[in-house]
Amino acid sequence: MYRRIYLSYCRPDMDPSWIESFCGTLDELGHTVCGNGEKKLHTMDGNAILLLVLSPSCGTDPHIRRDVEHTVNLGLPVFVARFGNVQPEGALRYYLSPCQWMDVPKDDPKAAAAMVAEAMAGGEAEGTRTQGRGIRWTPVLVLTVTAFLAAVAFLIMRGGSTDFLVVGHNPQTVEFIGNLGYDVETTDSLPSLEKMEDCDVLVLMRGAEASWEEPLYEYLSRGGSILLCSGQSLFLGMPDWLGMEVYSNYWAEDFDIVLTAGGELEGYQFQPETAVYHQSSYMDGGAVLRSPVTAVVDACYAGNDSLAAAVRNTVGTGRVAWVSFTISPRAAGDGSGYTTEAFRDYMEALYRWLDRDGPGI
Repeated sequence: MYRRIYLSYCRPDMDPSWIESFCGTLDELGHTVCGNGEKKLHTMDGNAILLLVLSPSCGTDPHIRRDVEHTVNLGLPVFVARFGNVQPEGALRYYLSPCQWMDVPKDDPKAAAAMVAEAMAGGEAEGTRTQGRGIRWTPVLVLTVTAFLAAVAFLIMRGGSTDFLVVGHNPQTVEFIGNLGYDVETTDSLPSLEKMEDCDVLVLMRGAEASWEEPLYEYLSRGGSILLCSGQSLFLGMPDWLGMEVYSNYWAEDFDIVLTAGGELEGYQFQPETAVYHQSSYMDGGAVLRSPVTAVVDACYAGNDSLAAAVRNTVGTGRVAWVSFTISPRAAGDGSGYTTEAFRDYMEALYRWLDRDGPGI
């Protein structure tokens, strides 16, 4: 029985008094209800479950999507209490498909809470609706199916015919990735989702368009990997994808971008304070993400960990990385800055992290 419930709901759809009565009843039944998702999700453990109150606006609420993603990434169950005939869309539908659902009365929060508590305790509450062919989705089965779907998505990506698909014309990047043994294709515009799924890693070199956000998110949700360069994450409205809170800029000249303690990258040992790039001339508008939440910050501006210059994060079963300076070597005199020997080693490790099955597979 899950005693700690992390509640996630769309505030514009919910009457505060309904939520108060609903949570109060769950408390009386022996459960601890924790907030509306938010940062409290990071304290979830094996005795916790995310309870999503599914209402009409959930599909467009980025906080709902982030709550569900984070819970699935932790391998913990999600229980859905639904009002009326509401259907999730896009990536949210993908995440919720293996979860236990229950239709609850909107006019009686106490009855809704009692139904949810009974179902989560393993009882067959009246009105329970399960997704699938008459299967009763217990928390253990939810975890099993979620893990299976993640494995299937990963295997699908392993079957891609191309390692890297580069969107935008950048011969240096294509040559660098190709010299590392990867298969590389290029395109001038964002390909179809079907084409994206035929590659292991999508590299965005050109300016992004707002219409790209939905297909890119779907690609990530299905297990794909994306490498962002410079400012696309701002233009796509995607700081949340990178596990950061605020996107801003950094203005300076004659400084180093250095490695941090970093996270785990297979076969690579981070050397903190080692420069990977030197900016020799004035940088006006170099993209910076601040306040890491779930992200791993691999490199930062001028030794300040809060000024991230290279970031990694997971989105569902997918992986996303962002590098603000360059993703291929630059020699001194080639422009406003140049890379170091440490840069090449880091980028090789980052490409391995993004392309999980290795070159040519």
